[in-house]
Amino acid sequence: LGVRSAFDFRGLEERAAGVCVVKEIAVHPLPIEPTVVAALRAELARGTLTASVALDLMRESYRNYVRHNTHSFRSLFGHLLEDRAPLVIHCTAGKDRTGFASALILHALGVPDDVIAEDYLLTNRHYKRDASNASDLPADVLDAIGRVEASYLAAAFEAVGNEYGDLETYLRDGLKLGATERAALKARYLQSEAAAPGER
Repeated sequence: LGVRSAFDFRGLEERAAGVCVVKEIAVHPLPIEPTVVAALRAELARGTLTASVALDLMRESYRNYVRHNTHSFRSLFGHLLEDRAPLVIHCTAGKDRTGFASALILHALGVPDDVIAEDYLLTNRHYKRDASNASDLPADVLDAIGRVEASYLAAAFEAVGNEYGDLETYLRDGLKLGATERAALKARYLQSEAAAPGER
């Protein structure tokens, strides 16, 4: 694929446990520390953990991407504007931090909301959870955190509305994507439907 850059949303301990060793790939850490599993274990210790609680914690983690981690997503777009393609964006599972980042990219490119939602939910068809990860948690809780829900992404955009008023303002003020930057992204990452296979 000729990947040149990797943008890594994993936290410090996650990155230490798995380092990219492909020297041709420039790795750019954009750390967002995982909080859900620790919160789930705290609920388990209190005897209050249910699948419903797990769903609520997942939604809250998505809200926190906006409240506390906008700087990491802003940095990602700064790199994207430098035209480092082909590139990889990832976290540990590749579905939550990466899923929200991917949704933001698609929004910035002008992709329709229904297409973005469909793309996000593809995780449930293609993602296979690591059975050894957080295996001390109940099966129904693992199921809740091992998939994506439309309500997770909706929670993030709810936080966008609460913190910034609307998505366009978040893109402009939170992620520093004005009209010039968004036009540059579209020029670099969109292609014509009529493009020949060899031109893609």
